[in-house]
Amino acid sequence: MTDIHEITPLVILNPFLALVRSPLTSGPITSLALAALHSIVVNILPLFLSPVQLDVRPSTPIQIALAHLTSALSQCRFPSSSPQQDELVLLRLLRVIDSILLPLPMPTSSSYGSMLDQMADESVCELLEVGLGMLARARLGEGLRTAAQSCVQGIVRACFARLKTLTKDDVDRLLASVKKSGNVTEPTVNLDSSKAAAVEQENTNQVRDEEKENSQDKTELATATTTTEAEKKSSLESQISVTDEEQGPPSFTPHSLPTILELLRVLIALLNPSDQAHTDSMRLCALAILNTALEVGGVTLGKWPELREGLRDEGCRYLFQVSIVSPA
Repeated sequence: MTDIHEITPLVILNPFLALVRSPLTSGPITSLALAALHSIVVNILPLFLSPVQLDVRPSTPIQIALAHLTSALSQCRFPSSSPQQDELVLLRLLRVIDSILLPLPMPTSSSYGSMLDQMADESVCELLEVGLGMLARARLGEGLRTAAQSCVQGIVRACFARLKTLTKDDVDRLLASVKKSGNVTEPTVNLDSSKAAAVEQENTNQVRDEEKENSQDKTELATATTTTEAEKKSSLESQISVTDEEQGPPSFTPHSLPTILELLRVLIALLNPSDQAHTDSMRLCALAILNTALEVGGVTLGKWPELREGLRDEGCRYLFQVSIVSPA
């Protein structure tokens, strides 16, 4: 019998990630795939946990797997069937994110952590995109929006709780190591792209129509080229495998100050009363999330000039403007 530790987490996740990413997967199948991912995150991935150090190191198998998981969640596509079925899928997606936030005992240590500790800034921002993107969609039900807000607040608590243990030397060392490695990428939370991430009915129908026409008109050509394409794909996969072995695992930088800076930037931007792209309900959600960040961060926020300036300047200005334009 094969030992679980002989199998990489990504191998276990891959079949379900492919279903979640594919825009041709129906809502019920996507829902089942998300349910399977939830079970894997809760029951299997903790077996691969290892303590995270605040420095740049080669990625461990679980860190690589979680990077693919967050990417798949942020790219979740499925054709719309009914509002109830669509919201069920989105609820299961939020449930997977909640499972990532569950506190877990760390191996070889008496402390507790979570899967979020095994993620880089880019992966955490992808999870924030999913939650904030649902809040930005006014057509979703109130229950789903409440669940999305609770999910984002959970990520915020974890990020700002880490802020209390970070020092300026830690952040400077991480940034210096990243610049030295040449893997400098600014984490971003793009609400415009995440609004349409869950349901793409028109695009999916168009893809299906095109595939139907192609299958009718070019059946013989598709049959003739199947073997050739399979051979090319096999050759390409073998080349990628060899390249990966030669290069080794990518470097991993644990999430820290860049994620918090980007999160505050987005929340403060949502409070801007002059921006008509965001509704009052979205601003209320942003205020609740920002309040959570301030409660968890506390006086620690004042120790970081980057955070202090953003809150003091644009943050306070938008808060005053919102209070003035709000009805009595």
